[in-house]
Amino acid sequence: MDAGGGNVQRISFGEGKYGTPVWSPRGDLVAFTKISGGQFYIGVMRPDGSGERELSQSYLEEGPTRSPRGDQTGVPYLPSPKPLDGSDPAWSPRLPM
Repeated sequence: MDAGGGNVQRISFGEGKYGTPVWSPRGDLVAFTKISGGQFYIGVMRPDGSGERELSQSYLEEGPTRSPRGDQTGVPYLPSPKPLDGSDPAWSPRLPM
């Protein structure tokens, strides 16, 4: 969708159900949760829906969040912790150096 909320277009057409989209800081990727075949996946795709990649898979994977530093960190997306059954991870704000 555009910045005003119009021009909505679907970009996910793979098998399963997609949700919890998160834009990358550069706007070149969208992270998502996908549920397919009883498994949860964290994946990314380009804004036009191409280039879908699954980054992780488990029954507990859901709700990707972006690192405050984007792709400059070793872990740009924070998966759910295992085996602690955590959900909805969140990064703290950047701390001054």
